[in-house]
Amino acid sequence: MSRFPRIESRQNHRIKGLVKLRSAKERRAQDVFLVEGELELTRATKADLHLGELYLCPELWRDADAANVIITSAEQQRAKVFELTREVFEKISLREGPDGLLGVARQRETALSRLTLPEAPLLVIVEKIEKPGNLGALIRSAEAVGADALIACDPVTDFYNPQVIRNSRGLVFSLPCISTTQAELDDWLSAKGIQVAATTPDTEIAHWDADLSGPVAILAGAEHEGLSDFWLQRAELKLKIPMRGLADSLNVNTATAIVLFEALRQRAAGSYVNAAD
Repeated sequence: MSRFPRIESRQNHRIKGLVKLRSAKERRAQDVFLVEGELELTRATKADLHLGELYLCPELWRDADAANVIITSAEQQRAKVFELTREVFEKISLREGPDGLLGVARQRETALSRLTLPEAPLLVIVEKIEKPGNLGALIRSAEAVGADALIACDPVTDFYNPQVIRNSRGLVFSLPCISTTQAELDDWLSAKGIQVAATTPDTEIAHWDADLSGPVAILAGAEHEGLSDFWLQRAELKLKIPMRGLADSLNVNTATAIVLFEALRQRAAGSYVNAAD
């Protein structure tokens, strides 16, 4: 017998409440969100995210040891833990082949004013990204190069969308992710002396010929419309990604990742030179 309260009905009030949290409006109203999956929950707990509730279906677990570590962490935070039948868990899951772990966590926002930056920060700015999968992928790319933050300007999709969390592989919890407005961000970038870089075909400067080793923010525009005129005009660095095939554009995450990894290459090369000196 389970040591946790067991929910066997899909009509249970808690189950109905979890389904409602798929809505951004409901997440904002309650100031909480869903975290599903062993990897995502593991990264959430390592990032000291507060879990208020945890829902289990041991029948679906892939790694009992990892699941028990998550349970222990949740209990230490005094989270309410419930065991569900397979049928009920599949009701709340947004995945094909769920792994039997889903939590409810308290939202944690980071303001621009509280962001601590190194001497030469590398940032990613996303403007009105609509698809949660793209936003999650951009978070992964930014985290992979060691970016200092990802900033959403006038966001359409919130960072706590379940698909953002899934596509970021839970890295949304370790990378500072901040939502702000165009006006606030513009003033902040100017005050911090951070250059803004935008990719555009209307330039002769290839991304590898630009100096990306200093304080810089890489812009990523909306999927269909690209960057607004404001940010294209605001950008001090206008870069193109040379292409030789028939394609005349790239997915927003691919284009951003290409520029980010060039920035990483330049910074790594600079660190090697300094080490040699």
